[in-house]
Amino acid sequence: MKTPRTSAAFTLIELLTVIAIIGILAAIIIPTVGKVRESAKRSKSLSNLRQIAVAINLHAGENRGKYPLQGGGAGFDSPLWPARLLPYLSPKVGTGKIYHDSTTVDMQNPVLLDPMVADGKHHSASDYGANASVIRSENDGAIDASTLAQPSRLVLVTPTAPNADLTKATWYLGRGYAGGTASQSPSDRGNPGTIMCGFADGHVATLKLADLATNEDKRQYFVPNP
Repeated sequence: MKTPRTSAAFTLIELLTVIAIIGILAAIIIPTVGKVRESAKRSKSLSNLRQIAVAINLHAGENRGKYPLQGGGAGFDSPLWPARLLPYLSPKVGTGKIYHDSTTVDMQNPVLLDPMVADGKHHSASDYGANASVIRSENDGAIDASTLAQPSRLVLVTPTAPNADLTKATWYLGRGYAGGTASQSPSDRGNPGTIMCGFADGHVATLKLADLATNEDKRQYFVPNP
């Protein structure tokens, strides 16, 4: 008597069950992976801000306490502040430039590149804006770090965007921000409702935009010795 063969093939119901399970797992895993990537980008951006804040203080330490200038002349001539910090940023790439987006924008150090900025929206000098009330123009003169009464409350650098296009990045935050007249604003890209900041004492933290609702609120964080 012959033993009936057992089919090794999946039945239609079994295949549909497997497909359903895979779909459920994908629905769980894909959003989680996306959140992990966004979290990693935020961590990298905070790390960049910390390195920039520390580099600004290292510059002051080697230049009689003076912070770097924003730029030459009225503030927009070379070298801009990112170039002045190159000797203090790691990894050191000298005065070379790195290619990083589809618009062929060149940046001088990867620390100046904000991973939260979309391709094609980067600025050639820096994705992080230096506070122009502290990192001042040559005409205004460099600030002495020792004159700051509360360095732990003074923002040196933050992700910044032009008001005309908040998806773009820009390299400085105008002095008029605390008075409501600047054409740039701190950006909450990647952190809706909050901005990441590097402070004058070298630490990094986030500020809620709701706590910067008035010009007086802004002065407490963006103006030296308000």
